[in-house]
Amino acid sequence: MNKRLLLFLFSILFFYLSGFTSNLSIDGDNARYIVLAKSLLTGNGFRFINHPDSPPAHPFTPGYPVILLPSLIFGKERIIPLKIPSLIFAVLTLFFLQRYFLDIPYKKFYLFLVAFNPYIFSFSHQVMSEMSYLFFTLLALILCEKRNVSWKDSTSILFTLVFAVSLRQIGVTLFLSILIFSLWKKKKWLFLPLFLTFIFLTYLAWKDIFNSSSYISQVFHSPYAKTSLPISLPSFLKRIMNNFATYTTGFQRNYFLRIFSVLFVLLTIIGWIKNFKKNYPILSIYFFFYSLILLIWPWSGVRFLVPIIPFILYFFWVGLELFIRKRRLLWTGAITLLLVASLGKDIIEIKKVHTNFYPPEWKNYYKIAEWSKINLPKGSIVICRKPYLFYLWSGEKLRTLIYPFTEDKKEWEKVFQYDKPIYIIADSFGGTTDLYLNPYLKSSKNKFTLLYSTSQPKTYLYHYKD
Repeated sequence: MNKRLLLFLFSILFFYLSGFTSNLSIDGDNARYIVLAKSLLTGNGFRFINHPDSPPAHPFTPGYPVILLPSLIFGKERIIPLKIPSLIFAVLTLFFLQRYFLDIPYKKFYLFLVAFNPYIFSFSHQVMSEMSYLFFTLLALILCEKRNVSWKDSTSILFTLVFAVSLRQIGVTLFLSILIFSLWKKKKWLFLPLFLTFIFLTYLAWKDIFNSSSYISQVFHSPYAKTSLPISLPSFLKRIMNNFATYTTGFQRNYFLRIFSVLFVLLTIIGWIKNFKKNYPILSIYFFFYSLILLIWPWSGVRFLVPIIPFILYFFWVGLELFIRKRRLLWTGAITLLLVASLGKDIIEIKKVHTNFYPPEWKNYYKIAEWSKINLPKGSIVICRKPYLFYLWSGEKLRTLIYPFTEDKKEWEKVFQYDKPIYIIADSFGGTTDLYLNPYLKSSKNKFTLLYSTSQPKTYLYHYKD
């Protein structure tokens, strides 16, 4: 390995380690992944063991909880060891990017932008599947591009493809990309791993498609809607337009940076088209299918971009190359400085989030969990907005479930069917709490007794009595 590359990777590793804390992310599924890993470790199968009924873990897949098992076994219930896999996959991704994109001009600039991207930094510090999914996706794409292959390569493709799908179901876009690529380039050796992966995908679909929480059902319904009716065609098209606007300029508040974002997107699209004629056409195919899912997905956010950020930056670099053929170093350096300047503030803010404790409303939520761990009977049921996080914060002593996102009192009454003591938390997060929980508590206040409350912003723990 190149000594300079090795020094660069170690520098990145130490920089990433500087932001490690025992905090769990308050935005995402990290607590859910830990609960599922604990379920596997304790022999309960792939289930949400925080729930009173321990239901099957629809629509999650087991790949990432399996990755967390060694950290759970040897980490002695600590959070930091659970973050180590994300860090390792982030550094490995940088290594393979250096080996994969051989024709990119000024590769060190490119690697620098990927390594110091604030969102790559952020998710290398979280117990989330994005970095591992990015790594296995990149590895699968690299293997598919090989010209001279052996049975070992075919086996490796099968492993990386199946594992990518088992990490995130959006891995079906990787499967479709490799399928189209194999037909286009007549790579017959890919047919066997594709066929075996198709069997695995069929199994996942059979297990998940008829479940009300399946990803397919989520795509064709409005999230948090007051009705369960399928989304209308106009609303579906509006969602696509809103998502496109969000992913192009929506993450930038500064007017100048919004203009720059438009130019960035245009150059990225140019690079994406140009890449079909370069060495990595499968990358453009994959990027198309993945972006299509982002546009139709009910939710939008930077999190969903993380597994393709290195590819976005690569396409941008390819598109930019058309305009910097002369004085490349000058223009590339100027563009790099502009990108670093626009993202520098973000990475400082994100690092603060990782090194500091939680915001006030989350501090009080944590305080309620600590109080409940000491004062509530073991096995009690707590109804709350963040059931997986509360389960972990309360020492796994209690059982937790999420309150229903509805104003229908009959649906609410179904939640209180258990014989065990039942408690409910009114948090100060806003959103669905203000829309569904608080109105129900107000209309049924004779059924609840206040047990504990925090300072501002107020968080309440009620005891339910029928």
